[in-house]
Formats: sequence, C-alpha cells, structure tokens
Amino acid sequence: MKVALNWIRTRLLPYMWPASFAVVPLILLAVLIFNQTPPRAIDEGPGPGNLREAVNFSANPKKFETALVAMEAPVDLGNGVIATALTFNGTVPGPLFRLKVGEQVTVHFTNNLPIPASIHWHGIELTNRSDGTGITQDAVPVGGTYTYDFIVPRPGVYFYHSHIAPTNPSFKGFYGTIIVEDPTEQALKTSK
Repeated sequence: MKVALNWIRTRLLPYMWPASFAVVPLILLAVLIFNQTPPRAIDEGPGPGNLREAVNFSANPKKFETALVAMEAPVDLGNGVIATALTFNGTVPGPLFRLKVGEQVTVHFTNNLPIPASIHWHGIELTNRSDGTGITQDAVPVGGTYTYDFIVPRPGVYFYHSHIAPTNPSFKGFYGTIIVEDPTEQALKTSK
C-alpha cells in the first residue's frame, strides 16, 4: 500500500498537478478500495455509511447552523495502523452535511490545526466571503475562528475541504461530504 501511495505522490502527481484537484477524490477512493477498511476516527460511532452527520443547532427549519473544528486526531487506517490525520471534528471524513435547497447555512469554524486552513464548499455557488479559497479569503490562522454563511442554491452531492495548500491537508483526511436535497423532488420520486 505504501509503495502505491509513494508512486502516486512521486511519479503521477507531479505531471498532473493542474488536474490533481480532480484526481484527489479518485486517489482517496482507490486507497479505500485497496485498504478494504474505510479510515475513521477511533472514537467514531456508527451512523449511515459509517459517517457522522453534522449537528444542526438551529430550531429554524430553514436554517442549518453547526460548528466544525479542524484538529489533528488519531485515525485507524485498518489492520492495526493508526495515523495522525487532519480532521474536521476528529473524524475522517468530516461530518456529513445533509442540506436542503434554499436552506441558510452557517458554519462556525475553529482552526486548531498547526497550519492555517479554510473551508471551501466545492461545487456550491456562494459569495466570495464564504468561498474559502486563497483568492477570496485569507487563511484562518492557527487558533483562529471564522463564520461561513451561505444559502444552498441547488441539489447535488458535493464535498468540502481546505483550499489553503489544498492537496496536502486533503491527503491527510481533511475533507467531508455534502448532500443537498430538493424538497420538491421528493414528490416526483414517490408519486406515480
């Protein structure tokens, strides 16, 4: 396994650097397939697909408010191998976001990593203030906080990760999944 990862890192990625952003999820998937044990935080409890879901603090049904803390945490890679990963809330992948089209999303982010970080909501159209890229936002410094605030415009499956030195944190587990459902589509799926 280490040989395959070293080969990808030293021989494949240098030639594919511009395309590596699209390759990262594929490489992570390959690691999971070859490893046959999905990486997860040691204290992770059971959940749908072994993913913890982000907790909504808001009582308003049109608002999703939660907190994400970037931290290093021990992660079980399978076969007794424990590694220190860069995580959201101590899990790899980070908490699953289940959102609805039109929902107001507020995420209180705290960076407890030893490096600056941000959150980029990959594929979701939103304002520059909440985009999390190095062009639109300064990195959140070590020990710093930032509040992301946006409205989800359309359904789909997305992911979130840092866009500050983007590949290294993602390779170390710093990513999560977003599922956005359209409440009006449910009627189309169930009606005949």
